[in-house]
Amino acid sequence: MSISKSIDKLGFETEAGWKEIDFQLAYDGSLKTSDFYNSPFIGELRSEPFDNKEACFEFMKKYWPTEVTSRCGFHLHFSLKNISLYCQLMRQDFYTFFYKEMEKWGENYPCKNKYFWDRLAGNIQYCTRKFIPDEQIPLRKKDTTRYTQLNYCWAMHKTIECRLFPTFNEYETAQSATLALLECVENYLDNSPPVVETVKDTIIGEEDSQEQIQ
Repeated sequence: MSISKSIDKLGFETEAGWKEIDFQLAYDGSLKTSDFYNSPFIGELRSEPFDNKEACFEFMKKYWPTEVTSRCGFHLHFSLKNISLYCQLMRQDFYTFFYKEMEKWGENYPCKNKYFWDRLAGNIQYCTRKFIPDEQIPLRKKDTTRYTQLNYCWAMHKTIECRLFPTFNEYETAQSATLALLECVENYLDNSPPVVETVKDTIIGEEDSQEQIQ
């Protein structure tokens, strides 16, 4: 089964600690070793991009971490099935819809994780409430511009990164949050007008210019 009607692939990054691992962790400078008490292994787990939800959730559940701190983020990357869909999600009203839907998820789940609510309020420096897709799409290296609830990392990954969620203590909460995000995206795309060509030119023009440089 595919990810969804509009989403092509889905992957995630999880910053946390593990008691034992049989996979490779990436270094993450935002994590402090002194904050962990029961984790010989600390870092960031990066999944491959999955083209179906079942495989993604199976991997997520199998390797979900055993210890988290306030600094640990659970970042979801998703790609769209065409560039027009990507551009539709660059609208300000999508961000407004996204924020309301994530707030609704937090209330209805209900999510009692303080760090989620801090991130939703924009109180975490790595997850601010700025909406700046036009600044983010051309970037080809990581800098602080990406520290927003939604990061439009087109030039680097051809994805949108949701940085809103903390690394939850329980896998089940992470799965529910992921499903809420996917549903939010699909509901918005189903009910928003198609993108105008001039908006697509912003991305296409940037992509063409980068190819010429290379």
